Amino acid sequence: MFCIFGHALTDQSEKLMQSAFSCGWTESDVRFRRSLLTFMTALVRPVEITVGKTTKLSKETLVQVLNGTYGLLNLLYHFHSSV
Repeated sequence: MFCIFGHALTDQSEKLMQSAFSCGWTESDVRFRRSLLTFMTALVRPVEITVGKTTKLSKETLVQVLNGTYGLLNLLYHFHSSV
């Protein structure tokens, strides 16, 4: 669940640059343009949520967790059925 929200947040952060650029900044005052430039400079890298400073939340992480869980449950089922 958290991986899906992390992926959705990353997707939305990638759209922020386009939204900021198309906001009609050419008719704005200098202060707003400077702030927008600072904001757009920070948006060069997309937002990523990391877990324990090692793994980022994404759909790929969810698939890895599900594959690991399936493997573990399959192993436990195999040992339980052979006893």
